[in-house]
Amino acid sequence: MRDDLLTTTLESTEAKPILPVGALIGAAFFGGALAVTIIGGDNARRLGRSNKDFFWVLLGLAAGIATLAIWALVLEPDGFARSNFRILNRGVGFAIAGLFYMVHRFAYRAMQMTGRKSPSPWVPVICAVLAAIVLQSTILYFFQNTMPSL
Repeated sequence: MRDDLLTTTLESTEAKPILPVGALIGAAFFGGALAVTIIGGDNARRLGRSNKDFFWVLLGLAAGIATLAIWALVLEPDGFARSNFRILNRGVGFAIAGLFYMVHRFAYRAMQMTGRKSPSPWVPVICAVLAAIVLQSTILYFFQNTMPSL
């Protein structure tokens, strides 16, 4: 009898560990709403919940773009300082980080109870912050050069 017929062909696939909560907080502080949305989307992908969390990712993107639009079209012409925009963007980012924590809280709790270690958050957070900076610059350029000011 051939031994290869007795081996299992379906392997149990274990979900990748998600990035720690510190990644959400770091992305919110350094990159704002768009960076947190990128990290939250990556965690959803790692959990295999991309379809379930698609609405929350879209909500995060909409909040980040709305923050940029409010600043570019309404507040910036009135002299609203760039440092105040950073505070606004961080505040929205922390709110979205709390949202993604609540959506993925069971995965965080399961990882804590099973003793699984999270991967290092540094590289994903730096990449998310850099991507958010590029997105923010592109969106601000669009709003400031193509949209009429109010």
